Amino acid sequence: MGEERRLSYFQAADYILLTYAGSFHSQTSTLTTAVNARRLVLASSGASPMEDLVRKFGLGVYVEPDSSDAVADGMATLLHGKLPDPDWEGYEAHATWETNVIRLLQATLECLKGHSPQIRQFESLDESSIEAPELLNARRLHHQKTPTLKKRAAGAKKTAARKKASTGPVRVEPQTHEKGNGHIPDQPVFPGFDLSEPVETSSTPAAVDLPAKTANKRTAANSVPAKPVPRRRVKPAKKEALASH
Repeated sequence: MGEERRLSYFQAADYILLTYAGSFHSQTSTLTTAVNARRLVLASSGASPMEDLVRKFGLGVYVEPDSSDAVADGMATLLHGKLPDPDWEGYEAHATWETNVIRLLQATLECLKGHSPQIRQFESLDESSIEAPELLNARRLHHQKTPTLKKRAAGAKKTAARKKASTGPVRVEPQTHEKGNGHIPDQPVFPGFDLSEPVETSSTPAAVDLPAKTANKRTAANSVPAKPVPRRRVKPAKKEALASH
């Protein structure tokens, strides 16, 4: 991935997470990319140059490593805390190739002398370092910002009262109950279901409306008796022929 495309992803973010484990004691180029994008970081690690750089130049919030509660507190501080202005230009002036080469040569000389190389970027954070922001407690902040159930219920009642007052007085008719009936007449027995009125059944079949032509034919057939069908007469010649066979 090219540097320009990588930088565009950082610029699209609000903050950059650099939450390394406590076993991390090094530096990362991701911090430099975050500075180039002018984005604050939420960082964690062991004793490392990255911790010193974040603290010295005020590049964001540094929290204890390997702790989910610490990460939550750091996020709450980034979102709601008072953060000092970061020294972007100071970091860029310090984090150069020249500085990296000098640090590498010093660490090499220390190893050749049999000494352990210095891990920290700065031996001690001097007065020129930017003051670290005060960490907020995420759980306490959440409870402060989340209203209780009683407050929610009171707010709902106030809203309903305002709506009722805006629509004017509503007249409520008294509801009467029929004797021997367990429900209110105007209220359905099964709310939400449209039930049709019961139909009374009788022993006689119900009348069916027929088309006009069909009704006229049936009426004529019922009023006039049916004529007998005449038998077909057979000629004598055919009778004799049939009898001979």
